[in-house]
Amino acid sequence: MGDADAGAAFLRHGLEGDFGFLEEKRESLGVYDGIIIGTELIGEAELESMARVRVIHKFGVGVDNIDLAAAQQRGVAVMSMPGINSGAVAEMAFGLMLAAARRICEGDRCVRRGSWARIKGRSLSEKTLGIIGTGAIGRTLCALVSGFNMKILGFDLVENKNFTALGGRYTDLPGLLKEADFISVHVPLTEETRGLLGRAELRLVKKTAVIVNAARGGIVDEDALLEFLAQNSGASAAFDVLEDESGRNNPFRELDNAIVTPHIAAYDHDTLARMFDTAVNNLGSFFGGSNHA
Repeated sequence: MGDADAGAAFLRHGLEGDFGFLEEKRESLGVYDGIIIGTELIGEAELESMARVRVIHKFGVGVDNIDLAAAQQRGVAVMSMPGINSGAVAEMAFGLMLAAARRICEGDRCVRRGSWARIKGRSLSEKTLGIIGTGAIGRTLCALVSGFNMKILGFDLVENKNFTALGGRYTDLPGLLKEADFISVHVPLTEETRGLLGRAELRLVKKTAVIVNAARGGIVDEDALLEFLAQNSGASAAFDVLEDESGRNNPFRELDNAIVTPHIAAYDHDTLARMFDTAVNNLGSFFGGSNHA
């Protein structure tokens, strides 16, 4: 399963694998004991078709694409791999920050058009980074920027002493938004975090800020962000996630001050290999075996 979003792994007991797209397997889902799923949606209809499925394993961390209440009602276990891709996602967030600040993608497009314009970017050094969500990814990002002598602010419902040990300081969300030159989002998508950054919050943000989201689409109100970027050409956004990830609707496509990548933060060879081994071993243990890799 080298590419989780190219489909899913459907497993019979003993972990004989069958790979494919969920939609293609819909008529035969009743023969599987388990499934390893990427970002495809598992709701009532899918669970209804999975008469034998005892476990759904997320190929990643966030399980917001799985109807947890419906799974629990049917006695289907849901597993994931907390923290397994924190390094890769933090690296991606850092890369997006640099790309947006230094206008790297814009410069590349310029050269491809045959131009050689002197595009002025912004430095990260001595600036203020606001990290929304100081779990494993947020703390790893904190460590990654240490060489830039940035002031680091954090907002989280649960404060973590490891974040402050890395030089971070906790504040409330309005205070972070007002002060930060760079804002990076690293909270899960829940009912509480949906629309966490909306019009009211964006009105607090500096008109030159860089907003990065490598967490989940929906945490930042995309309509409000579009308005913010259109009104503030000195600001920029760099997103690895959108609410609609079908590829057909990218609301930021026409904006020079926006970068969007196709939800690839966890997609490096080393991380994917580690995720696959972990998922298979977890399922082997679930079904009463040991190492079935």
